[in-house]
Amino acid sequence: MSEKIKILDPFLPEWLHIRIKNEVMTTRFPWHFPAYAIDNEPDPYKSCFGIVLFDRIAEIDAWDRAPSLTHAFDSFAWESKNWFDIETIMRCRGNMYAPGQDTSPHIDNENEDRWSLLYYLSDSDGGTVVDGQMIQHKENTAVLFDARLNHQAVATTSPCRVTINWIIAGKYKTNTVKL
Repeated sequence: MSEKIKILDPFLPEWLHIRIKNEVMTTRFPWHFPAYAIDNEPDPYKSCFGIVLFDRIAEIDAWDRAPSLTHAFDSFAWESKNWFDIETIMRCRGNMYAPGQDTSPHIDNENEDRWSLLYYLSDSDGGTVVDGQMIQHKENTAVLFDARLNHQAVATTSPCRVTINWIIAGKYKTNTVKL
């Protein structure tokens, strides 16, 4: 793996992962299509379904749609406290891919000290290419990477692939090894 990419496996305690799956992977969850996850997406109808759960700049706060995700982030914050200083959450969105859906290459944020935390909620084929490296989509795994890295979802043949993506302002602690 690149020095800029960290795999967290497992990402969450199993009980919390199952709770989030039960909240998000239901017919009652309000997915939107097209997701418009990427500005200037050349073909937005090839993109995925999505939902913005939190966006600091746009002043969106819809945590009530999946309240257990706040516990997931708290769990990450607790587990990473010795090696990562979190300043704030910038954004959290969900993405659901049907067969054949993907995204164009993109970055999540162009600012220094912004990190993408991509949580794989379901098992699926395909994955995510981050900075030219293929990360397999594995349930209850997360990938933390510099939000300025170019990445894209690889099209799936699975009936449903779900990811949660946080953009975090923060930095590695100076006394720890960086990614």
